[in-house]
Amino acid sequence: MSNPIGVQSPTIVVESIFGPLVAFENDFATRQIATYGAHTRNEIALLRSFVDEGDLVYDIGAHIGGFAIPLAAAAGETGKVIAVEADAQSFPLLWQNLRNRGLVGRVVPVHGIAGGQEGRHTPRRTGGHTSATYFISDSAGEAAVTFKLDDLHACFGGVRRAAVIKIDVEGMELAVLRSAEGVIARDRPLLYVEIVGEQMARYGVGHIDVETFLRPYGYRFFRNVGERNSDNDAFTLVELANLAAGGGFYDVLAIPVDNARLGRAEQAVAAGALRG
Repeated sequence: MSNPIGVQSPTIVVESIFGPLVAFENDFATRQIATYGAHTRNEIALLRSFVDEGDLVYDIGAHIGGFAIPLAAAAGETGKVIAVEADAQSFPLLWQNLRNRGLVGRVVPVHGIAGGQEGRHTPRRTGGHTSATYFISDSAGEAAVTFKLDDLHACFGGVRRAAVIKIDVEGMELAVLRSAEGVIARDRPLLYVEIVGEQMARYGVGHIDVETFLRPYGYRFFRNVGERNSDNDAFTLVELANLAAGGGFYDVLAIPVDNARLGRAEQAVAAGALRG
């Protein structure tokens, strides 16, 4: 098929369990969608189980919409998803996939680097793995829109409470969290954050830095220890004593002790223990 404006890599249409997606040809995420019906299908199912009708959800690192579209379905007609993607090659596909579903409006696509330092940035891309693109500050790089998540919420969230924030930005997760400190303190959102030690090390941070930031806000930590990619939606939730206990590569579900959905996580943990 012809490429959307701004996309340099060849694209195809791949069938997902959430409908057809315009995706990059010969790409890691595309192969997962074709094989399992979604990219990290079990993780999507986990997060969707904590999204309610009417929720305001942030998807930071939206790629081509693999999470934003199912999250919008979970949030329903009265909900809203703010989908942020920094890569100029992926953003047009995100826009096209949302437009094809008639979701623009319920899902607001935003092009820029959340939590990034002001100035120029250079994207570091890995061939055949477009969802792994990351950015470094570089005075000789490309001009980039950067913003704090607190400021983005002031623009698009209005008086609505942020219910869920998903962050997958190839190592810059702590920078995004720090940029959302006001929202976290006020709204007490559920957080779903990718934790990859090797990626965070690019920016001089690690597990302990993320945990040190979140602990004062009363967050408890959970993760799926079942399959990450499969042809079903099953997941097994366990609670983590600390973020290091989760391992070197996983997604943490972080829930404040005063968030009503904490009970939902505790029930899921208990159900998994019974199955075990």
